[in-house]
Amino acid sequence: MTDITYDEWMNQTKKRFHRRSAELKRLDAAFKAFERSKGSGSSLQNLAQAFNIWVGIKGSDYLGSIRNRKLDASGVGPVEKLQSLIRTHRMSNIATIRTLHRDVPDRLVLDATLSANIGDKTKLRETYNRAKMAVHVARDTVLKAKTAGPEQTLYEKWFGTFESTRHLQVVKNFQGLCNLFDTGVIIVHDARAQMDAWGECFGFAMPGNKKNYVEFTVGRAFFLKTGYHVVPGATHRQRGQAVRQALKQAYKNTTDWTVGTMVHELGHATNNLPDVDFQAPNTYQVSPGGMTPDGWEQCSTPALDVDLALASPDLAIVNTDNYGQCAREALALKGR
Repeated sequence: MTDITYDEWMNQTKKRFHRRSAELKRLDAAFKAFERSKGSGSSLQNLAQAFNIWVGIKGSDYLGSIRNRKLDASGVGPVEKLQSLIRTHRMSNIATIRTLHRDVPDRLVLDATLSANIGDKTKLRETYNRAKMAVHVARDTVLKAKTAGPEQTLYEKWFGTFESTRHLQVVKNFQGLCNLFDTGVIIVHDARAQMDAWGECFGFAMPGNKKNYVEFTVGRAFFLKTGYHVVPGATHRQRGQAVRQALKQAYKNTTDWTVGTMVHELGHATNNLPDVDFQAPNTYQVSPGGMTPDGWEQCSTPALDVDLALASPDLAIVNTDNYGQCAREALALKGR
């Protein structure tokens, strides 16, 4: 796929009567800095993060954006070209980045800011190893859920009444996560320096069907000890305040909750699983555009995920947090 220059990007994504969003302007600036620095490591990281944030705002149909409508003779738009440029440079730099930290798993790649800190590497190495174990244990447990027993009990807790078609989909999704850890590469970026919601978050990965190559970005909340609580129906501002309050705590060790959340995020990227939202008394929906609306609560706690499985098994098997909760509990039940 042909690369694209900054000037071509600006010209091809310009649309009359359509103002550029704040996220798109940050992407523009990151692309300009990348080109001026001739692709240095830090500018590439900033460009990739800015692109991922813009994609996150646009949602899974980002290639259908008006910014991608000027196609070349091969039918390729500017957004696809920029994505290709970023991925090409990412893959060419993996070998270089790997030399910075031989003490982490071969299939886990940390960017320079994370690989330079022993504490960061320890936390991420622990999380990676336990998440890998968790998805394999969960897959093996779910495979045995066809007959009555503890495995079926665990399955039905998180995915609802056993039904063969739904069960097959759950197995398939866990297998996708297992394949990522077994044969794929997870590249971790650091968003802690960003003074916005992305820097405050636990972590995020863009939706898709990325079987062998996933970019996972961690924020400041990833390094907390106990996470944070958000009241039902909280606004985006209240969510940010909850995170800032939690940031006052120190984080020393990985917990199973951290592992479950990592599985949650990787489920977005590997299996294209969405979030499901809840509104009292008993209404559920897939998060529109990947964002939980004000007045709704994301099903991302054990209580809400269990209720979702009871009320709507069809939504439970697509809610990525149910996979994280199931993997976390399966790991704990095995005493690992």
